[in-house]
Amino acid sequence: MKFFAISVLLSASTVAATDPWLQNPCLTDAFADAVFCDPSVPIDNRVQDMLDRLTWDEKVLLVGDQTQPEIPSLGLPAYTWWNEASTGV
Repeated sequence: MKFFAISVLLSASTVAATDPWLQNPCLTDAFADAVFCDPSVPIDNRVQDMLDRLTWDEKVLLVGDQTQPEIPSLGLPAYTWWNEASTGV
């Protein structure tokens, strides 16, 4: 789960808001002040903020493969990526 949060942080810091496939919630009013969006905060604190925002159900769904539902607590739309981690990395 921590790997997922770090991946989102890294991709969110490099993706333009206009990209239709990858959206950066940190560029929206809803998340602009979020701890996980503040690059001056240590990465461990940013990751912890993301994990604290996820509901238990969202965490469980993120362990699946292929299609992931929308994650409103992080401002992420539904997506279809191969991020399967149910059998280890």
